Amino acid sequence: MARPIALLATAFLVAGLTKAGPADAAEPGYYRVSGVAAGDVLNVRAAPQAGAEIVDTLAPGAAPVEVLEVEATASGEWGRVLSADANGWVAMRFLVPETPPGFAGTEVPQGLTCLGTEPFWDLELVAGGRLRFSAVDTEDVSLPLVAATAAVARIHRFALIAGDGKRRATAVLGRYETCSDGMSDRDFGWRIDLVLEGVHGDGAVSAYEGCCMVPVDR
Repeated sequence: MARPIALLATAFLVAGLTKAGPADAAEPGYYRVSGVAAGDVLNVRAAPQAGAEIVDTLAPGAAPVEVLEVEATASGEWGRVLSADANGWVAMRFLVPETPPGFAGTEVPQGLTCLGTEPFWDLELVAGGRLRFSAVDTEDVSLPLVAATAAVARIHRFALIAGDGKRRATAVLGRYETCSDGMSDRDFGWRIDLVLEGVHGDGAVSAYEGCCMVPVDR
C-alpha cells in the first residue's frame, strides 16, 4: 500500500509545481525604462489599460522607476509607479530591473529623499554617506553617516545614524509600507521616522514622520 500512496503524493506535488506562477513574473522594486525608441516616451496612465488617461511620461532609460505593485491584466502586466503629482500605471514590458546602489548592509538606496508636511521638511540620503536635513525657517544640516543596519529579524526595516559629536540624526526606514504625505494623491513605497538631537539647539530633540522616494533621473 505504501507505493500507491507515495505515487499519489508525488502526483499532487508535481501538480502543485506546474500550477505555480511564472518564474519571470514582475514584482515591486526598481526598474529602468527599456525598449522605448529614442525621441519617444513611456506613458504613465491613470489606470492599468492602454486607453486610460496619460498622467505623466518617462523618457527612454529613465531610472530608477519605483514599482509599488504589479497587476496582471488581459493585455499583460502593469506596474503602479510614482509620477509627478499622483500614482500611475506603466506597461511592465517596457521596464527592466535596476537596483540602485545602497548603503552598506541595507537595501536603503543612495539618493533616497524623504519629506513631511506641517511643518514642511525634507531629508536626503546623499551618495557617499551623508544625511542632509532642511526645513522651513531653519538652517540646513548635513551630517556624516556613522552607522547603517537592517532591523533584527525584519528584512524590510532599516536604521541609519548620522552625527558629528554634537548633533545626531536617527532615521528608521520601512520599505513596502504604503505611505501618504497627506497633501497629494501619491502613495510612496518607503516611510520614515526621524529623530534629530541637538540640531535645533543644544539638547533639543525633535521627531518627524514622513514618506520617501528616489527621484527618477529622466
